[in-house]
Amino acid sequence: MKVIYSNEKIDGVDGRYINPSLYSGIVRGVTLVMTDHNHIKEAYEAAGVEVEPITKKRAKRGSK
Repeated sequence: MKVIYSNEKIDGVDGRYINPSLYSGIVRGVTLVMTDHNHIKEAYEAAGVEVEPITKKRAKRGSK
């Protein structure tokens, strides 16, 4: 399951969206997290979950 910590939907990115301000700990069963928030990133990385930055995805979308 992919979780995206963002206040807004990102074009072309499907998954479970969670407002970053509501973060209270890692979600079990997650295989990929997208976030630009360091505390969320560090928590998931410590749990062995792959983390990608959202800004990278937005930059690719607008690069053409």
